[in-house]
Amino acid sequence: MGTIHTYKNVVIDEDTWDGVDVFRPIGLPGTIVVTERFRDFVNQHVFTNINLVPSAEYKCPY
Repeated sequence: MGTIHTYKNVVIDEDTWDGVDVFRPIGLPGTIVVTERFRDFVNQHVFTNINLVPSAEYKCPY
């Protein structure tokens, strides 16, 4: 076994999620996860200075 150098894709176990729209998952330091509802709110109100990445496309190098 070695050190993790990268990971891709984020999957949240719905049984561990309390339903909030913006949260920081355990084990992913510095990562903020948002729901589709929050994404839609951001798009509807044309927020700037925010970069939302779909979880299936998320990659984090270490």
